[in-house]
Amino acid sequence: MSAAPVKRRPATAAPRPSRAARPSPRPQLAVVQAPSASRSLLPFAILCIGIVLASFAAVLIINTAMTAGASERRELRLELAALEEQRAELVTGMEFNSTPTSLAAAAERLGMVPAGTPGFIELSTGTIIEVGD
Repeated sequence: MSAAPVKRRPATAAPRPSRAARPSPRPQLAVVQAPSASRSLLPFAILCIGIVLASFAAVLIINTAMTAGASERRELRLELAALEEQRAELVTGMEFNSTPTSLAAAAERLGMVPAGTPGFIELSTGTIIEVGD
């Protein structure tokens, strides 16, 4: 930095263009009226109400279908319980009837007699190997 004074130049104005060289004046702006609102909110409101009503109807239909399905499931559960009870009774009866004592009693009622010792025959020669009871 220097301690010498700074020389200042005299300020000169920029030359103005002549009036002939100036562009044409800007057009004047005028205030215009806003366009009248030709649309109403009625169609939009009807659409919104329709959507809400349709959603309520859908919920009602779904809820009704679910209720019908729930009652059908309940009936099927009751039927299944009855069938399980019937199956248990049948299995118990089958187990009782398959014991040797009940099989012998049933055979005796039908007129069957216990088998004695078996006899054996040789088929190729037709000879009796052992005579049964």
